Amino acid sequence: ALLAALVPGAVRAAVPAPTVVPWRPGDPPPEDPTTADGALRLVAIDAVGRVERLEPCDALLRLLGDESPPIRAHAAAALATITNVSFGSGWDDPAVSEPWRRQRIRTWSEWIERHRGQTREGWLAAGFVAAGYQVPQLRERHAWELVRAVAGAEYLSFNAERTLERLTEHHPQLAGVGQKDACHYWLRWLRARRATYQLEAPPARLLQLCP
Repeated sequence: ALLAALVPGAVRAAVPAPTVVPWRPGDPPPEDPTTADGALRLVAIDAVGRVERLEPCDALLRLLGDESPPIRAHAAAALATITNVSFGSGWDDPAVSEPWRRQRIRTWSEWIERHRGQTREGWLAAGFVAAGYQVPQLRERHAWELVRAVAGAEYLSFNAERTLERLTEHHPQLAGVGQKDACHYWLRWLRARRATYQLEAPPARLLQLCP
């Protein structure tokens, strides 16, 4: 039910379906994320964050207020990946106050409303700029800044890599590779093809970041 609510039918087939173990009397409560049902919810939320669609945003916003700390944390990570912005960590930290979380939910909701109606490309560009990267548009001329973003926070790294893949039509198998190593890979790969993409030499700060 959670997956159906979060993911549009057209893209639901792309989300892997985990094995579900039925709940039995004596088992921990099904909302406990350590149970099969709780783990299923987390897998669904994580998968939704990677379908690169805007539709799940409102449902993920609601999950930021869930009583389960892991659900909140996974929903925040998925929402950050979709929106390309993040408003604080500690969503699963019991020491973080409820007013703090409500304020962050309100801030995230306001950001989404300001950008509603734009394409996801617009959302991604706005997120990169907000994080300090000079990527006002997802274009080849901003490739070095996208490579720099690959070494950034996890959600920025994911979106920068996917953008580079679309711009270059190059799809390296970097699953499990750390952000710095992925940054080094893209720096080396694009540096060897500067003429193809009409790129200037990579800036010094990128060379220092991903030598």
